[in-house]
Amino acid sequence: MSVDILLSFAFHRTTDLGAVRAALGPDQRLMIDSGGFTAFSKGKEIRLSDYIAFLRHWEGAWDYAMSLDVIGNPQATAANLHSLERAGIAVLPIYTATAHPRELSALAKTHPYVAYGGLVGVPRSLQIPATQRVVALAQEHGCKVHALGQTGIEMFDATGVHSGDSSAVSNAARYFQLPIFVPQRRRMEPLMFGQPSLWTTQAVLLKAYGLSAPECISGDAVRSKEGRAAVYYAGCLSVATMAAALRNGANEPRVYSALTASEVVDGACRAAIDWRANNVHHSLLRLKSGRTTKGKP
Repeated sequence: MSVDILLSFAFHRTTDLGAVRAALGPDQRLMIDSGGFTAFSKGKEIRLSDYIAFLRHWEGAWDYAMSLDVIGNPQATAANLHSLERAGIAVLPIYTATAHPRELSALAKTHPYVAYGGLVGVPRSLQIPATQRVVALAQEHGCKVHALGQTGIEMFDATGVHSGDSSAVSNAARYFQLPIFVPQRRRMEPLMFGQPSLWTTQAVLLKAYGLSAPECISGDAVRSKEGRAAVYYAGCLSVATMAAALRNGANEPRVYSALTASEVVDGACRAAIDWRANNVHHSLLRLKSGRTTKGKP
């Protein structure tokens, strides 16, 4: 059971990955994303040489790393993959939803693990069948699939992806809400800061996630650095609890929390330490729904 973390080179080129690794237990994973899409969306460039130097410097701290994709340029993306592998760095190649299936077959024949992207913003009714096809084709060659930007019970249940990631925890303060996994309902439900929201029915569960009812209802939980740290901690525990429910004692699927700012990383590291030291997942998965008196969570 684990808190799995995804860090983007675009955000974390100065982050101490050694400290993150120290917080993670032997069964907790650290994945590195190049940040190619983030750089593209902001009109910036990531130099391949810088990314190679970063991965080499922190080799041993990360478990998996992705290739550096160049949005809209499959030739440059392929060249980057070749350069990374020639440098002796094993990475996940990236297959996008707009590419031909023969490209996936070629990658799956020569790689044990492939990242699948290009589905963020696409309706779930289209995401799931597309991912099912990708997973089925990859599995023909014994290859696992990581779904970029994709999590959720329905995605994992329906497709058989080995792993996925989501930045929802990192965006809690921005969108004033945090997805919380409710074990007895086996689904994520939104905790809306500034509103009673789940506090009226899930006070016991949210307390177990380390959240303060008054601060969440008032919205103060995301207005201070200390409050946000607790929110990020709770969010990573929530994702890990969902992953534990999905895995049911097995080693997959893995669900990664994609982290942006340093205070999000701090919350995630604390969640990882508590997860392995205190077995918090056992108590979270056993929790029943806790009801409270209105106005007194």
